[in-house]
Amino acid sequence: MALAFVQTVLSHARMVVEEVQLTIALHNEAAQRLYRSVGFVEYAREPRSLKIDGKWNERPTTRWVTPRWVTPKRRTLTGRRHQSAQMEDHRGFHRLSGGSEMKVYDAVGADIAKNVFQLHWVDAGAGEIVNKQLKRAAFREHFANREPCLVGMEACGGAQHWARRLMEMGHQVELMPAKFVKAFNIGNKNDPADARAIRMATQMPTKPIAVKTEAQQAVLALHRLRQQKIEFRTMQMNSLRGLLTEYGEVMAKSRAALDKAIPGVLAKLIDALR
Repeated sequence: MALAFVQTVLSHARMVVEEVQLTIALHNEAAQRLYRSVGFVEYAREPRSLKIDGKWNERPTTRWVTPRWVTPKRRTLTGRRHQSAQMEDHRGFHRLSGGSEMKVYDAVGADIAKNVFQLHWVDAGAGEIVNKQLKRAAFREHFANREPCLVGMEACGGAQHWARRLMEMGHQVELMPAKFVKAFNIGNKNDPADARAIRMATQMPTKPIAVKTEAQQAVLALHRLRQQKIEFRTMQMNSLRGLLTEYGEVMAKSRAALDKAIPGVLAKLIDALR
């Protein structure tokens, strides 16, 4: 009965709100199993959440949230409802065109690395939490054989490459700053905990980092290389000025001033060292 009641409430909620949040006592395992089975995920814990007669209740609580839905909107074109309009959300949840069925993509947290990748997701049917470790060669094969889903990743080295490959397979990808994901990491830092934190962060409102094309990435690489050369040139100029200071020669900081003064300074040093 409880399951049927919750499913009825969520079915109605999908039409009017984007997500549902609730608080459960940490010791109430039965309630946690119930809400997990219908798609809720835990995203925070509160050690002191309730104050009665000036005293804090010592029993901690845990906060749970559903994946975000798209709230149906009415759109009009030339005075009529546009029935075939497709509504999409950047988080990967959308309603199919021309129908009322709501398709919600499963959220997968992916902690990528050089050789070993860690995945974390919740089985929508059984409510089972799945932690899976994959080698680099098997990562693409895993998602090639998987239904389209929402994949969350930290915006670290290699994230842009994998985001492009996953999007080619029909998946939705959300890249997030590592600083944002860190807030959801509860406990020790390891690959399974990081993947879990990424999945939780994926379902929270945020401004994702744009996935760049290979051409955009190449232009960005050129800008970075140019900036590195400028910094290296500045380092060499400062080093040269510091060395010449030991010979009593002081020059201005600018590159133009250095180019103008260096011939005379070197001529004086050659005469002095003869």
